[in-house]
Amino acid sequence: MMININDNVEIFLTNHGISVLKKKDPTSYKYNFDISRGILREQLWVVMNAFGSEMYNGCEQLFANNLINVKESDRE
Repeated sequence: MMININDNVEIFLTNHGISVLKKKDPTSYKYNFDISRGILREQLWVVMNAFGSEMYNGCEQLFANNLINVKESDRE
């Protein structure tokens, strides 16, 4: 499977992930985060920009089960 950084992804955020998103990317939180389901729908590069500095060995979990769902239907 090939992934492009412009691919749309869905991520179930943990409570810690939600707080990081609010702080680092309030625009994505406002427009692309489904509060009722805890899902962020965004391009992969935006996710990398928002969460990259918070991801390191031993960090508090940001994504539920550490999973990123790539929306393959968006590809040509």
